[in-house]
Amino acid sequence: MSRRRHRERPESFSFDSFLDVVANVCGIIIKLILVAWAGARLYQGPTVSKPFVPEALPEMVASAGDREAPDPLEKEARKGTDAVARLEAELARLLSEGEAGRATARDASESRRREDGRLALLRDEVAALERLPSPSAPMPDAELKARLAEAERKIAELKASPSPKKVHRYPTPVSQTVQSEEILFEIRDNRVTAIDLGTMVEEIQQGMREAGDELRSRWSLERRTAPSGAFRLRYTIERERPLGLLGRTEIPDDRGSFRYGLTGWEVEPLDPARGEPVEKALAPGSAFRNIVDHLDPQVTAITLCVYPDSFDAYRRIRDHLHGREVVVAGRPLPPDVPIAMSTKKGTVSRGQ
Repeated sequence: MSRRRHRERPESFSFDSFLDVVANVCGIIIKLILVAWAGARLYQGPTVSKPFVPEALPEMVASAGDREAPDPLEKEARKGTDAVARLEAELARLLSEGEAGRATARDASESRRREDGRLALLRDEVAALERLPSPSAPMPDAELKARLAEAERKIAELKASPSPKKVHRYPTPVSQTVQSEEILFEIRDNRVTAIDLGTMVEEIQQGMREAGDELRSRWSLERRTAPSGAFRLRYTIERERPLGLLGRTEIPDDRGSFRYGLTGWEVEPLDPARGEPVEKALAPGSAFRNIVDHLDPQVTAITLCVYPDSFDAYRRIRDHLHGREVVVAGRPLPPDVPIAMSTKKGTVSRGQ
């Protein structure tokens, strides 16, 4: 059986093989460039070895061998450094001269602007003088005296006329319950006295825990605060009674929990001659002005507790506070009634 021989095909050009050859060549070139670059960075120039000096040679010969030959570039480098220093000095001088020139130019511009303004004012004055009418004949003495007498008469009439009164604009007569911080003043005998209620109430709050211990065996207790200014507070703290015990006086049960709180207070005056007269209170620097001039009308209201003998002083104080847009609440009180508060009766201020 005969075997058929395959015909050999001629080799054709392969583009992939060509690209492989080109890539290998380029890689070799890049590697050579990197090797040359690394060698150039590590190259430090020719090194001069130190001449060998035998120990047996004299010291003079050894020291002569240690001296290195002078560097020929050192002189050129020194010249370049000196040139750079001279150029820097020249540049600094030119910069300073330029800054001085600019400052002089600014001063000259400002001076020119002022002179232009003065010239414009002088021109306006000259134009105003030119518009004035030419002087007429002098006024006779009789007419001059008559005009002088008329002017004196009008001045006398103005002095004799009553001075214009200040018109006070009252706010709309609609009140509302005060919901902001409240400061109390007493107006009695035409004298104004501040009541430091905040300090005294804070003292009451600090003693609430101790009062709770005492209320385990009683329904209420009454105490007094320390003096604050011209007043002190006499207050009552009560224990809440169950609904079945209202009106009864049995000793409370100390075994369970209970609720208690401040149910009332009364202001007790300590100084009969307390407060400032209304004229002094409205003057700058008074105790009243030191309080009201530093409060914020948006967050603070003032309650005036006024007695029947001081309604005129109340109106003056109220008008002053309305001028500062402060909310004012008035509490008219009978002559012998103290300033007090009770949660059972209620004393919420209404201001306008």
